[in-house]
Amino acid sequence: MANEAGPLDPDQYQVDDADKGFFAAAISPDEDVVRQRVIDIQKKAYEACPYPCIRMFYFISLRMKGHPTYKEVIAHGGKDNALFLDLGCCMGTDVRNAAYEGYPASQLVGSDLLETYLTLGKELYNDKETGKIKFIAADVFDLPPIRSTAPRISSLDGVTQLDDLAGSLTFIYTGSVFHLFSAQKQKELALRLLRLWTREPGAIIFGRHQGKAEEGYLAEGRPEMDIYGHSPKTFTAMWKEAIEEFEGEGAAEKIVVEVELRDWVKRLGSLSRDTVTLVWTVRRV
Repeated sequence: MANEAGPLDPDQYQVDDADKGFFAAAISPDEDVVRQRVIDIQKKAYEACPYPCIRMFYFISLRMKGHPTYKEVIAHGGKDNALFLDLGCCMGTDVRNAAYEGYPASQLVGSDLLETYLTLGKELYNDKETGKIKFIAADVFDLPPIRSTAPRISSLDGVTQLDDLAGSLTFIYTGSVFHLFSAQKQKELALRLLRLWTREPGAIIFGRHQGKAEEGYLAEGRPEMDIYGHSPKTFTAMWKEAIEEFEGEGAAEKIVVEVELRDWVKRLGSLSRDTVTLVWTVRRV
């Protein structure tokens, strides 16, 4: 695979002071050991996946915890056997931090398209034999976009694939995923998340990704990249359309969609000059 992001630069490594407790617990209390372990894993990951997210050390960024819905979800941990999926988890940093901050590890699932990321995550955090979080390599688009007839599960025992979770997830987080696709493909992704989501009131899907104040294509000057930036208005409408298609007429009245704009991508980098971050939550009521 061609290098897409330029050479590695260890000077790009940084860990926020607020995050050091997690890395001390998950890797080592010695910050030099943490830094070297991360850089070693970065090199391995970059050989297989030479993407900007690896080069810029985003695989150790604790972004989920900055979401306004995050604390609410963590506070629910341990109640009602609520299962929680991080879809597109990369090496699993966010989902491991959720366990560190109190969500029961035995009720957490991390999933990514690339098995390489999950394997390197276990090496980075040295928990291949001891970790209780369930990790599943899978393509979410392999799921059928229809309701499952399988009974809801409350334990991850025996779960080996994403569709084992159909209708059973109380919480789903997906960060930096929706903006990778066209408008139609984003709706198809929403339908798959709805298949995994429980129908119980209080269930939440939340996330963050690149978008625009006024919707439009994200890759300026690159028409071959059919990736779409929703606005808060169009992203809300997409979810309403998806749940009506999935559950039938009137189903949109059973969800509340909250979307706000933030300028996080100015720091993280974006494909378009007017790109912002959509920070969103979908709730069952």
